[in-house]
Amino acid sequence: MKDLLDLQDKQDLTRAPHPFPVNSATTATPTSAETAAAPAMQAPGALARIRGCLPGLARHGLIVVGFCTLIAVVLWLSKPGQRFDTQLIYSVATGLASWMVIDFSRFFIDVKSPFDFPRGWRGVVVIFVGVCFGFVVGALV
Repeated sequence: MKDLLDLQDKQDLTRAPHPFPVNSATTATPTSAETAAAPAMQAPGALARIRGCLPGLARHGLIVVGFCTLIAVVLWLSKPGQRFDTQLIYSVATGLASWMVIDFSRFFIDVKSPFDFPRGWRGVVVIFVGVCFGFVVGALV
């Protein structure tokens, strides 16, 4: 019995918690008439998941801006003729554009992934597209 409980604990640790938990004890099972009359319930949409993750997204955005500022300082120090504000604008535009594509894609691509990020080739494509998009945005600024 102890081995079974240990196995269940290990499985629970490897499974990511659902962002919108449902308490089965408080929800009643609908009858077939209620199911036919009620519209089909769907999982929360991407916007609802984004709203639930706003504090984490804000923290990630601030971290990206911090790294972009460090990159701007290094570029500014390595090129004596450049203005710091110009380097900062390019760095922040490139970094935020890349971050937004990469981080926000997890709400739309491979939503069922337990890792909160697209797995396999989808993750590689997301990162590639994010980096390319950031480069294009930074070049257009």
